[in-house]
Amino acid sequence: KDMSFCFGGCTKLERVPNIPDSVTDMSFCFRGCTKLERVPNIPDGVKDMEYCFYGCTNLERVPNLPNSVKDMNYCFYGCTSLTSVTLKCGYLDGKFNYAFNDCSRLSTGSIKVPADSLDRYKDNADKMRAEAEWFAKDE
Repeated sequence: KDMSFCFGGCTKLERVPNIPDSVTDMSFCFRGCTKLERVPNIPDGVKDMEYCFYGCTNLERVPNLPNSVKDMNYCFYGCTSLTSVTLKCGYLDGKFNYAFNDCSRLSTGSIKVPADSLDRYKDNADKMRAEAEWFAKDE
């Protein structure tokens, strides 16, 4: 269930195998994996993704973040190659801070979110260090 700190600092890690469906905690899991290019899946029951991809400078895309996610503070901080992400989870105040800090390749409509949470994401873009126009309704 707990993969916190699992691959943290593995600077040569490029790919990982499927993450077990039983995992609920991925906090700090890939922090500082600067060569990580892709992640095959994020299990539906994951709740904690705090600092999960922090500093993964080669990461361009990730699988959908499930609606079970309750904490993604600093999740994508410094992911300078990240071009898109889909969040199936609703916005939780105080739990998404700095999530997109220094994600310089994100652009208008590149972060898909649930339609019923779109306004909350846009209203709180500053806290996530994002631009309001980066958020769009997930179709």
